[in-house]
Amino acid sequence: MRFLSLYLVSLTFFVGCGPEPYSPPRWTPVDPLEIENEMEGGLGILTLEILQRTVDEDLSLPLYLHGLIHGLLQEKNISSETEEQTEWSQREGQLEVGDAALWVRFSCPGPVLDEPNTNFEFGNVQLDGPFMSWGESGSLLATGDLLFRLDACSIGEKQFSGRISAYLSSEESIGALRSDILIRASDGTESHWDAPLLFREGILYYPLALEGGRFIMGVGVFPDPSTLFSLGTADGVFHCRGGGAIECSIPGGPTLRVTR
Repeated sequence: MRFLSLYLVSLTFFVGCGPEPYSPPRWTPVDPLEIENEMEGGLGILTLEILQRTVDEDLSLPLYLHGLIHGLLQEKNISSETEEQTEWSQREGQLEVGDAALWVRFSCPGPVLDEPNTNFEFGNVQLDGPFMSWGESGSLLATGDLLFRLDACSIGEKQFSGRISAYLSSEESIGALRSDILIRASDGTESHWDAPLLFREGILYYPLALEGGRFIMGVGVFPDPSTLFSLGTADGVFHCRGGGAIECSIPGGPTLRVTR
């Protein structure tokens, strides 16, 4: 498990628009209630063996997404160039951008996560949506139905391509997302990430299926800054802290400790 700097992940975005013609996307809107329902029930019991496998999980994409969503909802100062027109329609249950709509591209960080990438040499994430605007502070604000399109986006040692449909509400500071992402590791092996995600109170939650059960991983900015991640289980929500050793506990409940 790679624990990235949340500060850097949240704030170092460089965005722009490319010279190629804009290709209007279509996608099925996300139902926030449906995403919440998928997160509930059927959770496993956390054991030392399962916690050890959890610690080995790669968090690079979830943390990157958290920083991006958190920035859009909180009006972080994101400088950008955009393409903008106004036509927007909905047909056959799918959202469709017309000839053009507001879109923004974010550069991906590449292998060196704590250094900004201004040249888009490690791929990009394009954000399309009808309700994006500029906040009072001059920063980008995105709400409503959105589509994230990842194009050979390198984060750490892996490359991500695909789509994430989303619904964001800046008023409630919540987000509901559904991923359809191809993951390519440095050794060429590929895997698929198809999962619901829920952003609430500064935390990005998503299901984690492991041998022994299904759990809800949470990454983001916790009230206790020493918390690295949370893990929803049948016994409740464990908050995990540490460096070389990871200690997970529930107030008044059990504590589990593993090394990584």
